[in-house]
Amino acid sequence: MKILSIDTSICGDLLTLFDNSKAIFHKTFGKEQKSSHLLMLNIKETLLSYGLSLNDIDAIAIGLGPGSFLGTRIGVIIAKTLAYALDIQLVGFCSLSLYAPNNDGVFYSLSDAKSKGVYALKGEKNEHQVIFEETPSLIDPEDFNFLKEHPLITADLDLYQKAPELGLPIEIAKLTLESHLKYLSDRLKPSGSYDFSKDSLDIHYLRLS
Repeated sequence: MKILSIDTSICGDLLTLFDNSKAIFHKTFGKEQKSSHLLMLNIKETLLSYGLSLNDIDAIAIGLGPGSFLGTRIGVIIAKTLAYALDIQLVGFCSLSLYAPNNDGVFYSLSDAKSKGVYALKGEKNEHQVIFEETPSLIDPEDFNFLKEHPLITADLDLYQKAPELGLPIEIAKLTLESHLKYLSDRLKPSGSYDFSKDSLDIHYLRLS
């Protein structure tokens, strides 16, 4: 099964293609490329460079944020359009679950929520396995202290650059492709299509309560 994973929420357009049990490629395009036209162009050109076309894809996975609301919406719209046109499966995932630290233990994956604080997803790494909580949170700057009790990681370069002024010891994250593939494989059938009559792709658009 070939799964095209798309995330447009945090660090530009991240495209990953899985073929059965391995990643064939993953590529990130810059944050400045925020349009449905450019995302489709990136997808088609990347697939073509590996001798593939959209018709070779069996399923699509799409990042639901939290992160850039505009970027996330563009990605979700494209993913839904492709799944509908190709009549293939579609599954959503939390964008923060793509990343993990080098060392084992409990950690938080973060992205920038601008003046509202940070988006955070708690996870735990044990060798090659990474388990995340179901939903991310929006953490107000006044509540940052508890975050410092565990390693903090991010793929968001804007947040990484702001970390010293926020008082957060944040490290650059690495992609956790093995765990991402397992998450998708557990939720996809050997074949099938997305049921648009039961659309359950809810963008993680978080607000402080």
